[in-house]
Amino acid sequence: MPKPIGGVFKNFTDTGALENFANELNKLGFGSMQLIHPNQIEVVRKVFTPSNEEIESAKKLLDSISKNQDSGVGVFVNEKGDIVDAAMIRKAEEILNFIEKL
Repeated sequence: MPKPIGGVFKNFTDTGALENFANELNKLGFGSMQLIHPNQIEVVRKVFTPSNEEIESAKKLLDSISKNQDSGVGVFVNEKGDIVDAAMIRKAEEILNFIEKL
């Protein structure tokens, strides 16, 4: 299911407040937000684009899945000791699908 798109931040000159607003939307599960001015693009892109660390973590998680699925295990513990389940797998797939579309 695609993530919802957040509303407009009207003050396009206050990039700090825009970044705070966008971060809050991101934490709430929004995938992006509507923009009204080109000045907002860079800030919003920075907030909603996964970091290099998140991308690498997603790749490692998906690589570890194939090893564990071959053994018939649905939920497993990764090398860091974290439980990996279907929700984490979906999140990793979303990150990599998003990056492919850029």
